[in-house]
Amino acid sequence: FDPQVVKAAIEANAPTQIVLNHLDYVDINCARQGALTELARNFVDQVEQSIGAPITYVGFNRESVEAMTAQRQMQIA
Repeated sequence: FDPQVVKAAIEANAPTQIVLNHLDYVDINCARQGALTELARNFVDQVEQSIGAPITYVGFNRESVEAMTAQRQMQIA
C-alpha cells in the first residue's frame, strides 16, 4: 500500500466516496463475524490518516460492503 499513490489519485479524480476492500486479509475474523474487528478498525483509521481522507465503505468478504457512518460508529465485533 502506497499512500502517496492514493493521495495523488484522490487529488486527480476528486472522488466523493472511498472504498477499502479486502479487510479480511487484515483480519479474517471480519469475514467470519460479518463486522469490523478492532484490528481491522485500527487499520482503517491508519489508512485514513495516511491518505488524509475518510473511508466511506469497507469490504471484508464476498457478500459484504459496509457503509462507514459519518459519526464513525461502525460496530466492532
